[in-house]
Amino acid sequence: MIYSHWQHNSGLDRRSTMRVTLPPSDSLVVEVEWDGYVIPANLADLSARGVGLKMSHEPEPQLPMGSLVKVLISHPIDGWQVQTTAEVRNSCLTGPDHVHVGLAFINEGDLLSQLDSALGRYFNRRGTERTTATLKERTPIEYRFDDETIEASLVDLSVNGAGIWYTGSPDNLPSQHSAGQITLPFGDGCSTTPKVRVARLCSVEGGTLIGLAFEQPTPDQVSAIETWMSQRSNDLKAFESDFAA
Repeated sequence: MIYSHWQHNSGLDRRSTMRVTLPPSDSLVVEVEWDGYVIPANLADLSARGVGLKMSHEPEPQLPMGSLVKVLISHPIDGWQVQTTAEVRNSCLTGPDHVHVGLAFINEGDLLSQLDSALGRYFNRRGTERTTATLKERTPIEYRFDDETIEASLVDLSVNGAGIWYTGSPDNLPSQHSAGQITLPFGDGCSTTPKVRVARLCSVEGGTLIGLAFEQPTPDQVSAIETWMSQRSNDLKAFESDFAA
């Protein structure tokens, strides 16, 4: 969960998504763009939520935890490329010269739609494609602060807070630690509107990731969030069960 890196993890914050290990392929070109750098990498594993990369352990550049990067995966021979924005979640040495970097996708649906045509041949897909709103569409939310109301997309959710992705004007962004309210739609006409406070702002080309901390959510709000998280986890597991390494 994106927010789980800003406050302590709850039992529901742990990563539950199955990972899919890709077969070796020297024909894939993987690059990470960050802060003016273009960093080559090798694809280690891939899931609906993120990607693991093997990178050279050089003094510069070092990708800071929580930074937003652009991931580009291409096949020069076949002439295709997919790209998406991701957040750096973890990094660990795998030897004297290499590091494994874990990245979480900001917009899962965007990359999955690209992978359906571009990377499909690397998977053994079984059955028909699942069509669930949580996987194929962004979840729109409404965020109110001061005298502003902005529309954004839900990136991640925990019982402690939410990560949202905003692509509008930077002039409309909240200030650090400002208070407000967020409306979370959970389907079937149900929604909840907890009070929030800005915990983090991280801008990158194409948008801004806003981390929001819940301010004393009610028991009913916590229950609704826990139910949504459980359903989403089941959807992700069902989707990835259609892929075979």
